[in-house]
Amino acid sequence: SPYEPFADHAQLATVNIRLEEDGRVRRYLTADDWKGHTVKSMAATLATDQPMDNGAFFIDFSIRPDTIPRLSYSDVLEGNFLNETVAGKTVIVGATAVELGDQLSVPIYRVLPGPVVQAMAYESLIQGRPIYPIEQTPILIVTFLLAALLGPFYDRWSWRVGLAVTAGVTLGSAAITVGTLSTWPVFADTVPWALVTLLSYLRS
Repeated sequence: SPYEPFADHAQLATVNIRLEEDGRVRRYLTADDWKGHTVKSMAATLATDQPMDNGAFFIDFSIRPDTIPRLSYSDVLEGNFLNETVAGKTVIVGATAVELGDQLSVPIYRVLPGPVVQAMAYESLIQGRPIYPIEQTPILIVTFLLAALLGPFYDRWSWRVGLAVTAGVTLGSAAITVGTLSTWPVFADTVPWALVTLLSYLRS
């Protein structure tokens, strides 16, 4: 429970962050189970007062962490800042010093402090950019079509034409992923398209 002096004005939230298999942070929980209850994550709690189901979204790492304003502990302690800096703002208090150990491995930026990752998750929500993976069915359908159609064509084409087609499908798959992300908060995993195309080319 919250510290008693703050209990009447506090709301519980979870700050748990789960790592992917490679040890990096890509997704962020909207809520989590704690002692038999569903507790919203901190970013979700700050972004909306509506309840959220357990789940996770990909953090939008196109948000630049260096654009998030920061105040040092010493400046706050000494009052060395303008009131307008924090007035009406959402403030996340946390440690960013490497020595304190709250550092997380992330894509693009390599390592970021835990509070900054929390802030980026919050910004993803309020900017309408929580990224969710696209339904896998269309991805699988296109994968099977490529596997069925490219094989016979590769047998007829020269290796140069086959290589050009392989490169084109690979680059096109990457372009679809990037283009989709830049337009909508949706992640299309097109790696299977590039992989099946490469394997079909190598088999021919």
